[in-house]
Amino acid sequence: MSREFTYTEHAPISTLPTNFEVPATVPQSSNITTDGILHGLPTYPSGTGGTALVAGANGISGTHMLRTMAKHPDIWTRVDYVCHYVFSTNVKIEDKSRPFAEAGALSEENGRLLHNFLQAILLAGLKPKRILLQTGAKNYGYDLGPYVLPAIEDDLPRARIFSGPNFYYAQQDLLLEFCRKNNVEWCESRPGFICGVVKDNNLNYLVPLFLHAAISKHMGRDKIVFSGDRRSWNNLVDQSNAYHMTTQQEWQLLAPQAGNQAFNTTDGNWFGMARLFPLVAGFYGLAAPAPPSDEEGTWTTIVSEQPPALGYAESKATMKYQFLYSDWAKTPEVQAAWKDMCAVYDLDTTLLKSEYMWHVFSLLELAVPLCLRLS
Repeated sequence: MSREFTYTEHAPISTLPTNFEVPATVPQSSNITTDGILHGLPTYPSGTGGTALVAGANGISGTHMLRTMAKHPDIWTRVDYVCHYVFSTNVKIEDKSRPFAEAGALSEENGRLLHNFLQAILLAGLKPKRILLQTGAKNYGYDLGPYVLPAIEDDLPRARIFSGPNFYYAQQDLLLEFCRKNNVEWCESRPGFICGVVKDNNLNYLVPLFLHAAISKHMGRDKIVFSGDRRSWNNLVDQSNAYHMTTQQEWQLLAPQAGNQAFNTTDGNWFGMARLFPLVAGFYGLAAPAPPSDEEGTWTTIVSEQPPALGYAESKATMKYQFLYSDWAKTPEVQAAWKDMCAVYDLDTTLLKSEYMWHVFSLLELAVPLCLRLS
């Protein structure tokens, strides 16, 4: 297997092999069904899917894809899976107040992972009909500051012009080139923050939010604290329910007209932390007061290192917060409370490890959000 892969900078969108044809026209009618809260779901003839291979099957997305496919044994004749990572955050971040500062190293790491996986497919003698790549909102530069919402798929070319290294772009470049050379169809899913139930998943911001509430309750507190300012408290955000997301991804794999295209994959239900925090707090019988004003609070401000990726604003973005949840989680009082909860409720003690604690709670600081806004 070839392990030679060096990523320096993503290719300009104009130089990529993007002249793929959509393999089919949109049908005039189709049968739909309902599954719980999800309505208008497509149906497929038996055996439509054939055989599937799911990579990263122990992650939040891979696990839910297996669950989605398992609901449709009449569609999929066989589903294989590997717990091979095609996404990694295994890059040491020296300054944890700059979580995206190592973008170049992340691009190198994640580009190599996908490169090796694609080469392994060839060495195994497999010829995929269609490959789905899951990326996300960093396509549009949400990590760099404000951008126009809702993002649309056609924003990507402009985002690439303004953005620096981005491992999504590295993986897109690799996949497009692989598909062009091997006459394989591709598709891409771009979710927002993904929420779902998977053990040992560090990429679900609801986990640290509920942990913050549960630990606060155990410590005898009467409230949970939103660390951001009032602007981020009132910002509207959306997210991607993992089952909803993988249901759309299954459609991307099966629908003839979905080939060689990218689709955003979010729930479309806009809400603010002013709505979410009280709901979570209320579950534990706690309060969730609004944050103090700029004049009343004690704030730390981080300024983005470059302008927003899409260039819609001249000002750089700032992240303003009262404290970091990852610092809160490592305090002796919180550690002692969690250790006691593990003993009382027979919980997994993995979270007591310092670095694991940071990985879990640092996502809350990005997703809540604290939040990137115009300065």
